[in-house]
Amino acid sequence: MIYTKPEQGHKRWEHGLSQGYTKILEITQENLLPALDQCSMILSNLKGLALYYEHSPAFDVPLASFMTIMDVVRCLRLIGHHILLFATDEHHRFLAFSKWLRHMIEVQAADPATQIGHEMLERDPAVDYTMVLSYIQNSIGKSKLDHFLCRPTEAPTISAESDVYDILKGALETFKKGSNMKNDVFKLASYFEELTGLLLVL
Repeated sequence: MIYTKPEQGHKRWEHGLSQGYTKILEITQENLLPALDQCSMILSNLKGLALYYEHSPAFDVPLASFMTIMDVVRCLRLIGHHILLFATDEHHRFLAFSKWLRHMIEVQAADPATQIGHEMLERDPAVDYTMVLSYIQNSIGKSKLDHFLCRPTEAPTISAESDVYDILKGALETFKKGSNMKNDVFKLASYFEELTGLLLVL
């Protein structure tokens, strides 16, 4: 890593990755979650109409349809909150790793025969090595965010059964404990596809 990321390119590399984490956080917090909140409010109103006109042709959409759609929206919100959780944590660990890497680049470039080089070798980089090691072990090869994000064309198909939210919630609890498991149930795009399909048939 020290030799493949020279000093002059480190700042650009750090900025690019940090911006990626920041953009994920911004999109999730400022766009996705507020949109889901608005969607929930609208669906709640429509559910009320469906309940009021349950036996009337004036509003002939089944109440169960709205229950299923609202469960999918709950799944999307749950995934969104976990994306925020993992992206924030991973970003902090990345910054610690990048700080350590920058120090190592400077150490490699320093001439130990000079006073400046000697001071560089002796200087405390003030790095949290626990976070650095955690990033190397858990994120540098495969980010936890990969479990939630994918191209829409690569999203596995899910089926919005009555227990879809409970299944997702249980799977996430298992995932957070570090268990290896198939992560098809976590893909954000899968729930968007299912939500779109359910709305189109209303």
